[in-house]
Amino acid sequence: MLAVSKESPIINFISVRNKGELRHLLEVCKDKNIKVIGNLTNTVIRENKEELIMIKLTGEFSTIQLIENQIIKVGGGVKISYLLNFCINNNLGGLEFLIGIPGTVGGAIYCNAGAFRKEIGDYVWKLICIDRNGKIKELEKNSINFYYRSSSIGDNIILFAFFKLYPVRREEIKDKMRKFLVSRFQSQDYHFPSWGCFFKNPISDNAGEIIQELNLKGKKKGNVWVSHKHGNFILTDGSYYFQDVLAVKDMIQRKVWKEKRIWLEPEVEILW
Repeated sequence: MLAVSKESPIINFISVRNKGELRHLLEVCKDKNIKVIGNLTNTVIRENKEELIMIKLTGEFSTIQLIENQIIKVGGGVKISYLLNFCINNNLGGLEFLIGIPGTVGGAIYCNAGAFRKEIGDYVWKLICIDRNGKIKELEKNSINFYYRSSSIGDNIILFAFFKLYPVRREEIKDKMRKFLVSRFQSQDYHFPSWGCFFKNPISDNAGEIIQELNLKGKKKGNVWVSHKHGNFILTDGSYYFQDVLAVKDMIQRKVWKEKRIWLEPEVEILW
């Protein structure tokens, strides 16, 4: 969910269609506060006195191409849902676990999105990126470190990702996706807007289960509250203040630290 609070931050959204446009924008905005975005599905934005420039990758960065031997080239601006449809139509398996995850390929790789004990970084073969100085880089798999909900990509902007998948019958792919979706709807709350899982899971533990154990479900500040169904989902009715999101986040973190001596790190990105 794009979570922009009622304080109305100053934001400019700019779409770029090719490497030339992106290079030019990076050059003229090099002293500005720049953020490359996907669908902003796990982002909280606060009131910002400094102008924030958000770059959205479109055009050539929104294309998918089958290369050879089950290798596909995917633009960083491609939606995860489009990628999965392409896989279905081309009988390519491996990424079914991404079903239900919103956002774009670039953002998913950057934060190493995952579910059901699988991560997107496991299927990345190569990346083509551009740094903030406009230099194009080709990153091979062995030069990229993927961690739990993070990576070593840093300030590089993902232009294209190459995935190495494997042949699977179309119906088998669809069946796997259906099972993953059923599992999601059984355990997660989709009745209200949310940021998905708000906190990263601690090592050998589960953030949602910890929050539930400490009876924090339903705790509320303004129009922001902890889901009654899944402890790691923070919900809103769509009209809220940034401070209320922080208040719920801080309340959870303090309680978990006090009772468990575990500090929960946010999985969502908070733009100050």
